[in-house]
Amino acid sequence: MNTIHEQEYRITAGDPSYAEAAADLAFESGPEYNSQLFGKAFHRIISRLYRRKKSYYSYLHSLLALRDREAAGLLMYTDREILKKELSYTNFWINLYELPYLIRQWKSLVHSDKQLDMIKDGECYILYLCVLPGLRSSGIGTALIDHLHKISRAGNYTALSLDVNQE
Repeated sequence: MNTIHEQEYRITAGDPSYAEAAADLAFESGPEYNSQLFGKAFHRIISRLYRRKKSYYSYLHSLLALRDREAAGLLMYTDREILKKELSYTNFWINLYELPYLIRQWKSLVHSDKQLDMIKDGECYILYLCVLPGLRSSGIGTALIDHLHKISRAGNYTALSLDVNQE
């Protein structure tokens, strides 16, 4: 098994200039699910929201694995407080940009407070963990989670959590 070499990849905080790469990587984390969720507009929606400071898809809540300024991996995370503050804002922008999304997701948007229930106080929740297909099993995902673990300890989180979707 190949492992990540610190000289090759650097884990860094998210950056709005990587919005397109972040959307590509996020889509790769579950193409079928993401297509159902956002339809053909996934890349457009996620790249726009990634550039915004107020969005739970924001670059402010992400980590990138970079090699020579190319994104090889992405980790997007949130917590209960971020979700409380930014859920309605994020949904507003999605709805503003994408009327078909609003129609398709109306029921889930009406009950979006249930998303808060899945994240406990003090928990850091991983929204997306994505590595380019050709670089999977190289340690990039582990390096992203390790970096988030360091951040989460400094931020007084008590746990990291994520859901796994196998396609």
